[in-house]
Amino acid sequence: MESDSGKSVDARGALDDIRRARGWVSERVGSPWWFHGGLGLLVAQQVVVNGVAEGLWTLVSFGVLVLGATVLVLCARRATGVTPTWPRGPRANALMAVRMMVALGAIWGAALLGREAVGAVAALAVGSLLATVLLGFAYDSALRQDIAEGSDAG
Repeated sequence: MESDSGKSVDARGALDDIRRARGWVSERVGSPWWFHGGLGLLVAQQVVVNGVAEGLWTLVSFGVLVLGATVLVLCARRATGVTPTWPRGPRANALMAVRMMVALGAIWGAALLGREAVGAVAALAVGSLLATVLLGFAYDSALRQDIAEGSDAG
């Protein structure tokens, strides 16, 4: 088979190059050790504020969450050199969805509990911190595996 430039295309060689590139990316992708802890702290602070504060503070806290998460992603991209914009396979997609649902559930749960249940709000905050960290590391592992295997989320 000839390409436009007149050179023959080695399909097997091209596939091997793709497999090597996937392997390289799967080793590089993932978050630095501090990323998930930082994100967990941001989610936990939103849980606490939604549970005990009123009015404008919840909006300010949400701004801190969004801005902080953005800074974390930018710093992680700089540290690793590779940051996917979206999960690339079924395992990573599922873990990202679970992580988002846990965070939103804790934030909304704290808002429903309110000031009368400060202990329960604190427990939700600690639980959301731990879940964010653990699910984050599981997400990184799943993302590496999905990339290495060539899984595609569609």
